[in-house]
Amino acid sequence: AGRVRRDATRLREEVEAVLDDLRGLVHRLVPALLTERGLPDATAWLVARMPVPTELAVRGLDGRLPSIVESTGYFVVSEALANVVKHARASRCEIELAVVEDRVRIVVADDGVGGADPRAPGLRGLSDRLGAVDGTLAIESPAGGGTRLVAELPATAAERIRAQV
Repeated sequence: AGRVRRDATRLREEVEAVLDDLRGLVHRLVPALLTERGLPDATAWLVARMPVPTELAVRGLDGRLPSIVESTGYFVVSEALANVVKHARASRCEIELAVVEDRVRIVVADDGVGGADPRAPGLRGLSDRLGAVDGTLAIESPAGGGTRLVAELPATAAERIRAQV
């Protein structure tokens, strides 16, 4: 039992180190991809690097969105995926990016252990970031039932922010 615990601790530390390296790489490289090619391509880049099998579906996103919408959406996806890797113990993950009427919907769902606490600092940070652009965050995470994060933000958030200034 002691050896298994040590091995699990070592593995957890290795995963943490990989996540830290990935976050650093993402912050250095992806903003250019996001700026040049948009949210779907930047999200596909994240998906390609996931250690958990992850599928991406893009619906209704035919053109570019305002930069504030794309950067907020990218932040939501990258943080949600980091949580999947770090906490979920999932065997698969699905992401959907969609435009529904005048809202961008981002869904990140996994089949992991569930039990995510919306009051945890990372999820509160996502909620705050979305709230700054009139967005919302909903989390369904029953214990043992995986986690489903749904973020929505106005596709025209840039105009709303400018109008408030």
